[in-house]
Amino acid sequence: MSVTTLWQYALLGLSLTAGVFVGILLLVEVGRRIGRRRTASDPQDARAEVGVVDAAVFALLGLLIAFTFSGAASTWDTRRHLVVEEANAIGTAYPRLDVLPPWLTPDPLNAVSGSVGNRISGVQEALDGWPRVD
Repeated sequence: MSVTTLWQYALLGLSLTAGVFVGILLLVEVGRRIGRRRTASDPQDARAEVGVVDAAVFALLGLLIAFTFSGAASTWDTRRHLVVEEANAIGTAYPRLDVLPPWLTPDPLNAVSGSVGNRISGVQEALDGWPRVD
């Protein structure tokens, strides 16, 4: 893809974003004018419709929070699954090191142990910023 094509896509995206923004502003103004006209004609009925809007906004906020927690739980579950897979791979590879010929690696057990030690120290360094729970 050429640089000109990338700029064209960037300008298209920018113009679409600006168009949507202007459209939202126009529709907010139309809604405000309709609301003022309704309030002027029947003030009691206009107040009753505010509850419906509040309920819709809170329902959307609840959905946003639910999807946020769902994504966080999914990420946590994936991370936990990867840790278990890594531990199983190490547990499977360690007994198979005896099969390797001695000329391939001088000390394969120490190589794997060093690798596991490096992994543990890396995780400990990553967790140093987190508060300890005893």
